[in-house]
This record gives sequence, C-alpha cells and structure tokens, in this order.
Amino acid sequence: MRSFSALTGDNNFKAIKFKAKKIHSQNFIMCARLSKSGAFCLGVITSRKLGNAVKRNKIRRRIKAALHDILRSFELPLDIVIIPRAIIFSKPYQEIEAELQNLVSSFYEKQ
Repeated sequence: MRSFSALTGDNNFKAIKFKAKKIHSQNFIMCARLSKSGAFCLGVITSRKLGNAVKRNKIRRRIKAALHDILRSFELPLDIVIIPRAIIFSKPYQEIEAELQNLVSSFYEKQ
C-alpha cells in the first residue's frame, strides 16, 4: 500500500504552487511535481471566497478522497496542490473524480 501524507507548511505550499507545473481545468488548478520524499503529498487550498468553513472543509474532504482513489493506480509519487474554483459545489462526486483523473493523467503524460 502506498503512503500518502498531507502537505504542510507555508514554504512547501509556496514551492509547489509557484515552481511546479500547473494544469488548469474548468473546476480546478492543479500544481504538481515529482515528489522528492518518495510519498504522495496532497494539499488543497480553499480561500474564503468559496464559502464558510463548513463548505470549504467539505470540498477539501471530497477532493482528498477522490485523489486517494486515483493516485493508487500511478507509480511515480507526486507533490500535488489543488485549488478548486467556486463552481465546484454544484458538481457531484463522480464528476469531481473524473476531472481530477484527467488532470493527473495529463500530468503523467507530460513527464
């Protein structure tokens, strides 16, 4: 079983957000790079523009759950930061998972 860890620390988020490869989609911005630690590191940035804390935490949980399922099928570990857009609240889980699958697949294709 692959290990997953939470991305912590402002410096880690900034390093990935500003120096990693960015891929845009309708509902997300994904910043990703190959992991130096050998484990998948996930981080989700939700600003106050998205809503109150309950809404932001709900979308964080949904994104992390989808990414855990998706990343199990990939070999190379990544450091990933996901930035959702406000429209994400109206999307069902299956649509979120499919879009994240496309983002991660396109990143691996470019490697």
